[in-house]
Amino acid sequence: MDRRCFTKLCHLLTTKGRLETSKNMSVEEIVVSFLHILAHHTKNRVVKHQIARSGETISRQFHVVLRAVLRLHSKLFKKPEPIQDDCADNRWRWFKVLPLNN
Repeated sequence: MDRRCFTKLCHLLTTKGRLETSKNMSVEEIVVSFLHILAHHTKNRVVKHQIARSGETISRQFHVVLRAVLRLHSKLFKKPEPIQDDCADNRWRWFKVLPLNN
């Protein structure tokens, strides 16, 4: 993720997701730890040593950012469109529902 995209994400989480700085961590630091945990599938124990915070702080701030992201689900996540039955793309043929013979 480049800096511009990261700055936009932090701004969006701050303005629309109601994410606030804590007493000990800035919004940017909170979002960086959140993205690091998601991207590298790391545990709180590993992250707490990397950024010199307690495990409780890491866990609490992770959930704060997660709640902010969930508040923005309508802006961040695209709604799926159903695949038509006459779709010519071969990768969807495996998901076609076949009638059961009783």
